[in-house]
Amino acid sequence: MKDLRNKIIFFILALSLTGCALLSPGKEEVLYVEFWMKNRNPLAQSLLDTIIHLNDIDGSDKIYQYVKKWKKENKVPSINEKKRRSLRVKDVKESFNLLPKVIYDVLEKKSERIILASDLGVPIIVLPVYYKNNDQSGRFIIFIDEKINFRGLNDWYNWREKTAFMNTKKKNDFKVDAYLSHSNSISDTTHYLMAQAIALMISWDKKFFPENLESNNFYHYPLIKLSWKNKKGVIHSNFDQITKKDFPFISFYGQSSRKYSFEKIFEFYQVLDRSNYVNLYSATGPLKDFVETLTIYIHTFYFNRPFHLDFYNKDNLLDSFTNCLKEARCLKKNYQSRILISEFFSQESKQ
Repeated sequence: MKDLRNKIIFFILALSLTGCALLSPGKEEVLYVEFWMKNRNPLAQSLLDTIIHLNDIDGSDKIYQYVKKWKKENKVPSINEKKRRSLRVKDVKESFNLLPKVIYDVLEKKSERIILASDLGVPIIVLPVYYKNNDQSGRFIIFIDEKINFRGLNDWYNWREKTAFMNTKKKNDFKVDAYLSHSNSISDTTHYLMAQAIALMISWDKKFFPENLESNNFYHYPLIKLSWKNKKGVIHSNFDQITKKDFPFISFYGQSSRKYSFEKIFEFYQVLDRSNYVNLYSATGPLKDFVETLTIYIHTFYFNRPFHLDFYNKDNLLDSFTNCLKEARCLKKNYQSRILISEFFSQESKQ
């Protein structure tokens, strides 16, 4: 159980991966192939047929109880989104029709179910499905929060950044303007979530991400080794300025152990600009770094979309943070991401 706990985002985040999340409180019935064999649509012919709302699944009560246990185990708070409209199965299917073929093909081979649900506490959860002998089947259940993700991608990213800071109703002259989508569409948000989902799938493979971080020197994991080191079982950033700042205490989706005013985000990103972390989320832990790096790589080079953050105070532009995977400080990370994703995609195409 401890080994699994070490893997949580997103993300991942945590994906987040967060925004993303991985840990499961024991392998219960809903994580086994047999449960999903009973719930398979005999007429299903494509990836789109795996997309369903939780309420439309036989045994949804068991899945719902499992998600509640998952949230309790991971101490994930509920996020109040009651007034928001909800993402529909129809919306997700329409966005999937616009996926690049290579992304669509991987998701088709790896997705057991893509489930819309409420009150997950995080945008997306990706969990492996197991055989009776507890080996992974190679397929995954993807949960998507229908309320959190009913935002255009730029708005969604701005919202996620704010969840790591104090929520105050006081007027603030400081703001961050994210630009990840030309259209700021909900469809683009779903695409970003699917990039996260693929990154999370990759992280479940011990070939690509270690099962136990504390007992690993990362020699066989070059992408992690670029940013992290293991000092006697304690994981540290390779960048002293990250370790000395408050990054280890930052967490997203209302889970931070310390509360920071939103203006502090600008200070954090100025520090990040002297490192190889792709964003604030990635600087808070190895798994989040792994998932978010691969997510932004897929977002940038497979979806061909921008990644740009502008920081303003009283409408005056202070500075910008651009996609580091296209800058010298992250070239090695770009290279390792390309190798890893290409290997995973080619591995899937041979199966």
